[in-house]
Formats: sequence, C-alpha cells, structure tokens
Amino acid sequence: GAPGVAVDGVLELDDLGLGDSGSAMESGAGPTANFTSGVLSSHNVTLTTAGTYTLTTVSTADPTVIGTSNTFVIGPGPANKLGITTQPSPTAANEVYFVAQPVIWILDQYGNHVTTDNTTQVTVSKATGTGTLNGSLTVTAVNGVATFSGLSITGTGAHTLAFAATGGLTGITSNTITVSAGAPTPITALSYNTPNVYIVNNSITPLTP
Repeated sequence: GAPGVAVDGVLELDDLGLGDSGSAMESGAGPTANFTSGVLSSHNVTLTTAGTYTLTTVSTADPTVIGTSNTFVIGPGPANKLGITTQPSPTAANEVYFVAQPVIWILDQYGNHVTTDNTTQVTVSKATGTGTLNGSLTVTAVNGVATFSGLSITGTGAHTLAFAATGGLTGITSNTITVSAGAPTPITALSYNTPNVYIVNNSITPLTP
C-alpha cells in the first residue's frame, strides 16, 4: 500500500517441495498477519517439516495484491528419535533369516530424516517373546539409516524387537513377528542294523538269506 496507508494482509506458507504446507506450521503467530502502514515487520511462525518453501502475502482487501518471497530451505533438527521404515517380516521360521530385515531411520523431534547422521549406533534386542535373537545386533547409521541383516529368532511364538540408540535417542519397538517351527527335516533313507532297527539317512543294507 501507499506510505501512511494501513493495508490488511494474510500471510500464507507455500511449500514447494512437500505439497501440503498446512501440516508444516507447528506454532507461532499463525497464518494471518496485520500490516502497519503497508509494512509487515515481524511475524513469527515455526515450521516443522523439512523442505523448500516460499512465503506469499495476499491482501485481504484486494486478493490480486500478492507478494512472494525467495525460496528458502528448512533442514531437519538434531537427532532425537528412531523410526522404523521397514518392519521385520511379520512371520518367520525358527532360526531362519527374516525375509524382510528391519531398516531404522534417525529422526528429529518432528519426524524429519536426519541424513547427516553417520555416527549413531542402533542396537536391536528382543522386547517380548521367549527365545534368542541371532545375527549382527548393532549397526552404525549411514546417512541417517541403520540397515540390519542376517537377523533370525530361535524360539517359536510371538516376538517383538526393541531398537535403542546411542546419544539418548528415543527408541522404538517393532510390530509382532510370529515364528513357527518350520518344516521338519525330511527322511531321505533308512538303513538296516539289527532286526527291526533302522538308522535315519543311511543306505539300506539288504538282509543276507
């Protein structure tokens, strides 16, 4: 507006990278701002979703009066918690590697992926269920991702896995994994030893008349 003329306006957040910008505004002064003599000097908001944004102002008196800022980037905050991006297989056989191995992301407090984290160590253990968790139980994050491999469980029944990390990050627990006994070992042959006694997996010796 002209100098000395008060112009009403609305401040909108336009997210160029993430689609719906409304979910990104966590707190602060809110989406509506009042201009004084045509000037918006201060308006504090908090964005919680990492991405690329612009700020757009639209006059409530004349919606054709629009101003748009340069783009700016909101990065993730400090590492705060763990998130499971790939759950372990919901079913598995006893002592057989999970078909789907768990993948853990390092997240900030708002759930943004902290891709710069290459030092956090993530350890997995059994949270519930009777038996033993097998495999490499500690993994160091690479680009904010801890990828496990070779995990299996000895012990049938329902199990969950707990993931914990160095640095005081908040851990997380997996969905339930149901472990079955698996298929029995097939009998391939029998052998004769003494009358009516046979030995598994040995060749059968014919009786001598």
